[in-house]
Amino acid sequence: MPRRRAERGVMDEVVGTFAELPAKVGLVTAGLLLILANGLPRLLGTPGTLAASMSVAASYVAWFLALLVLLGVVIGVIRGWLDRRRFDSFDIDQLTWTEFESYLAEYYRRCGASVTRRGGGAPDGGVDLVLDDASGRRIVQAKHWKERRVGVVAVR
Repeated sequence: MPRRRAERGVMDEVVGTFAELPAKVGLVTAGLLLILANGLPRLLGTPGTLAASMSVAASYVAWFLALLVLLGVVIGVIRGWLDRRRFDSFDIDQLTWTEFESYLAEYYRRCGASVTRRGGGAPDGGVDLVLDDASGRRIVQAKHWKERRVGVVAVR
């Protein structure tokens, strides 16, 4: 029986999720977490009570989550910048399969679609990109054919 990949941790999930979302969403979320982190200890009690101790602990967790969200935003902005740069400067025949998927994602973004990347190194069920725009939701499966031809069955 093949081994399954290890589950992703909470930190990986938070950073990965906010790297894929628009930067505005991450910045608003981080701002709300910071407001919560600063306001919670003041709201919940007099010093020395259990509620006050819990609110201080919760504020530390909120600060940590805000930092993870901001890290995800930075990673997403850098990825987007690299995708735009790659789109404008690379010869399409020289791209690796991951670069080609990024190239396609940037192409569809420029056409006005909201693009969600799936897969990567993990099994993705044949879905590399999910496109959402005015015409509805579409899925894209990118095929790399440098070494062998892609048949009609694989395309359908």
